[in-house]
Amino acid sequence: MNNQDSFYIQDSIFLTLIDETPEFERALKFACLRAKRVQGHVALLYVCEGSGFHHWVGVKNLADEEQRVTGEKLLNDYGVKVLNWSGLYPIFYIVEGDKTQELFHILDNQKDISAIILGVSADKKSPGPVISHLVGKGKEFLHIPLTLIPPNMSDEDMLRMA
Repeated sequence: MNNQDSFYIQDSIFLTLIDETPEFERALKFACLRAKRVQGHVALLYVCEGSGFHHWVGVKNLADEEQRVTGEKLLNDYGVKVLNWSGLYPIFYIVEGDKTQELFHILDNQKDISAIILGVSADKKSPGPVISHLVGKGKEFLHIPLTLIPPNMSDEDMLRMA
């Protein structure tokens, strides 16, 4: 660790919210580079938002189970990337509910999380629903830094900025 990093607490945890968007992988890469630089960890949060199908319990349960299996596979797949990029195994969170509410729930209950790192969508209309909430109504409830990774940030810039 060099002098400019001396103010960071060892074992800082950088939380990313897993989804299947291109911007997620950019955020994950930055989180890994940052964690590696300050000898911290990456935490991966996957939120099963539920099927929304309530007419037949059996169909709902099957749809919810499929979503959980998808989440577990994503966590495992991205966990390997985290290990390769940061050198450490990630912390996994898999929960059910609304993405934004569950993100705040994790932050309220896991006080060792140092920052949230999210990728900004290339869609010019909106940076994404979670980011829109966090910089809008949710900003008064944030008690840790929010790092937003723009879609056009190069790997070289990420390495330099991490």
